[in-house]
Amino acid sequence: MLSVVTATYNRSKLLPNLYASILKNRKKKGDIEWVIIDDGSMDDTKYLVKKWQQEKKINITYLYQENQGKMQALNKGIPLCQGDYIIEVDSDDYLLEDVLEKIDSYNGLLTKNKGTYALGFLRKVDNGVSTNFSQNGMISSMYELYMKHNYQGEIALVFKQSIRKKFKHKLENGEKFITEARMYHEMDKKYQGIICVNEYLVGGVYEQDGYTKNIAGLFKKNPKGYYQYFLEILNFPNRKVSLKKYWYVIKQYLLFTHLLKMSKKECKQNLEKWYDRLLVGCCYFVAKKKTKQVFSDSID
Repeated sequence: MLSVVTATYNRSKLLPNLYASILKNRKKKGDIEWVIIDDGSMDDTKYLVKKWQQEKKINITYLYQENQGKMQALNKGIPLCQGDYIIEVDSDDYLLEDVLEKIDSYNGLLTKNKGTYALGFLRKVDNGVSTNFSQNGMISSMYELYMKHNYQGEIALVFKQSIRKKFKHKLENGEKFITEARMYHEMDKKYQGIICVNEYLVGGVYEQDGYTKNIAGLFKKNPKGYYQYFLEILNFPNRKVSLKKYWYVIKQYLLFTHLLKMSKKECKQNLEKWYDRLLVGCCYFVAKKKTKQVFSDSID
């Protein structure tokens, strides 16, 4: 069985689209369940879900909480999942066709590679970036996928239930949000990674009130969590990180040290090993460029 988990807040106008897409993918009773965590909605979400529960077309588990943010909602919803596999689908997203068939077709790879924790499918975004993986079926940690292979875009992850339930989103005191990548990196430390699949599983759009559209505001409201996130990246083995990503991580780390008014001494200590590798990388880049120029001039 597949468990679809959705954290929602005042999205009663969008949830029917997701509900319809789940019903389209249902093949028989009990092959899909929907776990909804209502993060303090003030619209008619509760009554809408109650109506769907009464229809009994699929099993729907509904949990209401006072507004604590998406991550806390997911932390409470994941333990309620009964399926063998778990996929987290936002309230403004929807499942594409033949989801169960696509998961089944790659289930053997997931079972065979016991060190992997999820199948990573493509996410089709109508007004965002959607790119293919460099190789279908490749195994990669989420860390290396973005930091080494420079993958762009979001991924629809289908987790092994037994592994996903071992992890929670870490939130700093008083904050409500942190990037999912922080939890994925924790998974990367204990498992081999994900199996990348060049097939679309989830579709959606970026809503004006969504997290992606308001990333700058999230940074300002949740600096402690993001500081810890980039600090953790600094402490990751970084041999395979591209030069472009070096710059990105350092700039983001410096941004959050500034927001939190961290001391220059602490900042310098955390960046020391990255400075060395960045310097080597820059020298290599310049030398490579000069070498190409020399050969080009000699040929002319």
